[in-house]
Amino acid sequence: MSDLGYGTLIIGIGNPYRQDDGVGVVVARALAARGLPATVVVEQAMAGPSLLELWCNFATVIAIDALAGGATPGRWHEIDAHTGPLPRRAPADSSHGFGLAETIELARALALLPPTLTVYGVEGAAFGVGEGLSPAVAKQVPALVAQIGAVVKRFGGGSS
Repeated sequence: MSDLGYGTLIIGIGNPYRQDDGVGVVVARALAARGLPATVVVEQAMAGPSLLELWCNFATVIAIDALAGGATPGRWHEIDAHTGPLPRRAPADSSHGFGLAETIELARALALLPPTLTVYGVEGAAFGVGEGLSPAVAKQVPALVAQIGAVVKRFGGGSS
């Protein structure tokens, strides 16, 4: 590992009071409960330029956010941010004025992407006001938590 040294950062992005928009937060909370080694888990209501400062000292960053791309609700996509732009598929009525895709492109332009940045985008079904995930999204949370937990363990929790 480089001098970055803080291990793995997991960022759960979203608003848990906007139904499926909160899936990133729900997944982050479940991962935090696992006590993964050398891992910091944070919740962010919105993506934006503040993420650049948040992730600047981490070698491995995993971000989880909702998508509204019209694909099957609950389906999740694992995206390596270094391979190219992310699809701009934030919920149409999202509270994320400057979304994760835009934040990553800003970081790319400024050469501030972390060495490893993986995004898990979860297709949502409902983005209205209210707590709780739609059944299709909630059903996929345990599998996504297990997947991300396995990835973090494979990275050794971000330690060298």
